[in-house]
Amino acid sequence: MDLKRLMQLDKMFIAALLLLVGYGMVILASAGSSVSLDPNYYMKKQFVFFAMGLVLAVFIMRYDFGSLARYSQVLYVAAVAALLAVLIFGTEQRGTKGWIDLGFLPMIQPSEFTKILLIVAFADFLAKREGMLNTLKEILPALLYMGLPFALIMMQPDLGTALV
Repeated sequence: MDLKRLMQLDKMFIAALLLLVGYGMVILASAGSSVSLDPNYYMKKQFVFFAMGLVLAVFIMRYDFGSLARYSQVLYVAAVAALLAVLIFGTEQRGTKGWIDLGFLPMIQPSEFTKILLIVAFADFLAKREGMLNTLKEILPALLYMGLPFALIMMQPDLGTALV
């Protein structure tokens, strides 16, 4: 990792994050002691996910996201295709048909991945129209661009994810 990037990290954010993770581990340790045969089961599980997240964060920090701009249209199409797949092949879970059961893997919720893909795709969409979003006629394509995924998520229905 570039030392310059490491120095640019928000140290207060990292400290707050570590405090929250530590506090969460303490809570899990106290809550898990009466639930399972292994009193630290939930704490161990959370630590594994924290470690995986940390490794993923380091990988993400090393990646140049500017290079994703050339794939923005592919990412947008993939996001819309995933949302359409949910409507066709989705499984209802907790009141929404927003989950896809892959059999041997845990069920996934494509709308969660769609949020990330749309951030990248929409950022490129807006960057290409910089300075050209002054009238309703110029803004309308942006509304339609984000309106399609919004409508597909609302068909599940999942208002919270659609609003995000």
